[in-house]
Amino acid sequence: MTEQLVDTRRPKVLVVDDKQANRELLEGRLADLGYDVRE
Repeated sequence: MTEQLVDTRRPKVLVVDDKQANRELLEGRLADLGYDVRE
């Protein structure tokens, strides 16, 4: 019997922008898509 390992980690994204509103908008959208978002 062969077991397959499933990678359940979420992809990571670093969001960088001068404007906080842009960062918040992008962070929310990416998080909804399943990304682990950092500012």
